[in-house]
Amino acid sequence: RLMARRHKTRIGLPYLTPSFQLGSFGAIVQVASPTPTRAALFDIALAGAATLVFSSLGLLLVGLWLSVQAGALVVPVPMSTLSSSLILGWLTKIMAGGGRLHVHKGLSLVGLHPFAVIGANCLFIAALNLLPIRQLDGGRIVSAIYGRKTAILASRVTIFFLLLASARSSYLFVFLALVM
Repeated sequence: RLMARRHKTRIGLPYLTPSFQLGSFGAIVQVASPTPTRAALFDIALAGAATLVFSSLGLLLVGLWLSVQAGALVVPVPMSTLSSSLILGWLTKIMAGGGRLHVHKGLSLVGLHPFAVIGANCLFIAALNLLPIRQLDGGRIVSAIYGRKTAILASRVTIFFLLLASARSSYLFVFLALVM
């Protein structure tokens, strides 16, 4: 909102996109008036995406730090969830390097603080937000850098591959239905 106000661009109210698995896919904010330049569109899109990425990464790091503290509240999370993401796997490996994270051996579960779980979900939502689909920040960034025609093509290709991937992950199909 601050970046849009700086460039004298109106943006609409955010509307939440619900998800049964994550609670919410985040919010989609529509640009209500045309941006004066492509640089303004880039600034507006990057400000929203960067805020989400840095705040969720900070929440994840604080949650991982709290997970290794003695007597901390932890939630059991499957190890496969952490190993499916490069960033989460790397950060967890660093934190568990000295055996400081509580790992349930027989069940392949790791104990994480709720802040770490929320931060990991928010990072996943940030990654979805950076997909080059026209209504999302990633689509606006592509449109600002390469132009409208390339952004439309990138959006269609991304939607096609997400439709293919939704055969294995049903939440991607729900996400596509909400952003289209």
